Amino acid sequence: MLVYAILKYLAYVGWCAVLSVNYSRDGVRTLRPWRMGLIRIAIGIVVGLSLSAAGMHLAFGRQFLIAWTSVMIPVRWLEWSLLVIISTGKTFSLKRLLLGFDLPLRLWQAGGVLVSFLTDGAMIIAFGVLRALIC
Repeated sequence: MLVYAILKYLAYVGWCAVLSVNYSRDGVRTLRPWRMGLIRIAIGIVVGLSLSAAGMHLAFGRQFLIAWTSVMIPVRWLEWSLLVIISTGKTFSLKRLLLGFDLPLRLWQAGGVLVSFLTDGAMIIAFGVLRALIC
């Protein structure tokens, strides 16, 4: 589990660096990538433990991977949206949380969702099991 958390953190820091470098060009200051990575991991732990405590992983049965992915895509979108709000200081609104802010940030958020799934895939390949405690 520790290897998984470290892998997630490093992947998140790398992806947050993309935001920091590209978005700061437009005059928007962001938190440092290492800090955004920590916040993203914290969001993921809280959400992951909440979903696990609610028994989400037990509800999917034989269609686990399809059902889990269908649920996790919007969950992870919301997590990355929340990170944008926190790291850029943008004003919170439900519309922005659900739809994103602008095209560059929406693309970055979609990439973040992909990064989240790729790190899960790496864990499945390395350990043969998926324990989604960090979203």
